[in-house]
Amino acid sequence: MNRLGKEQIMDKEMQLAAVKAYGKPEYPVKEEVLHSPDLLKALPKRWHAKPVICILLAFTAASGLCACSEIQRPNTAAPIFAHGDGRGAYGCVSVAAPVFLSEEEAAQVIREEALLQGVDFSGTKSIYGEFPATSLYSFLEEESDPGTWKGTLELDGYDEALGIGFEYVSKQDVIDWLKDDKALASVESYDIKGTAERLADAVDNIAVFYDPTAAEDFDGSLSRTELKKQIKEQLREQVRDFLSWLAGEGLI
Repeated sequence: MNRLGKEQIMDKEMQLAAVKAYGKPEYPVKEEVLHSPDLLKALPKRWHAKPVICILLAFTAASGLCACSEIQRPNTAAPIFAHGDGRGAYGCVSVAAPVFLSEEEAAQVIREEALLQGVDFSGTKSIYGEFPATSLYSFLEEESDPGTWKGTLELDGYDEALGIGFEYVSKQDVIDWLKDDKALASVESYDIKGTAERLADAVDNIAVFYDPTAAEDFDGSLSRTELKKQIKEQLREQVRDFLSWLAGEGLI
C-alpha cells in the first residue's frame, strides 16, 4: 500500500468525538487523599527493592512537585452546638440554685458518645494560646468584656489518630479563668455557654462542649437527680451534633 493510501485510512479512522463521561480511576483521587493522607505512604511492594524510585518519590514530595504532597489536614474550627442555657447564678433569693455537672461526669458522657462513632478521646494534649478570661459579674456593663489570658490549656480529651481534642467548659473553668477574683456584687453569674463560644472562636481542631446547667425546679416536680439526668442528655445532644458535623466534613 502506498503512502497516500495509509494517510487516507488514518484520516478516516481518526475521527474526533467528545467524551461524555470518564470511568472511575483505580488510583486514589484528590478527594480520597484529602480524607486519608496515609494513602500517600503506600508503595507497591516491587518498588521497595528499587531504592532509587523511593528516593525520587521522596524528593518529589519534599520539593512540592507532587500536588498531593501539599495536602495536609486543614485547621478546622468546630462550631458550638447549643443544647441547654449554660448559665447559672448564686446569691439572690429569687434565683433557684443551679445544677452543674462535674468535670468527671461530663467527660464520661462525652467519651461514651464519641466511642459510638469510633472517636477515642482517651488521650491527652496541652495547647498553648490565648484563651477567654471570665468574670462572675458579666451582667454588669463594665464587666461585659473580661478579656483573655495567655498560657497552656490541658485538653479534657484527645484522639491521636484524628488529631482532634475536646474541652468541656464547666463551672470550675469559669472560676479558674477569672480575670479578677475581687467581689463586685452580691450575685455571682456563671456564663458557661458564652465562655465556650469565645473559646471555640480561639481554637482549631478542638470540640468545645459546655455544661448545659439547670435551675432547680421551683415547684419541686423534679429532683436534683432528675435535673442532672436532663442536663446529661442535653450534653449528649451536643456531642451527637458535633459527631454528625465531623461526618459531614468527611473527618470520620
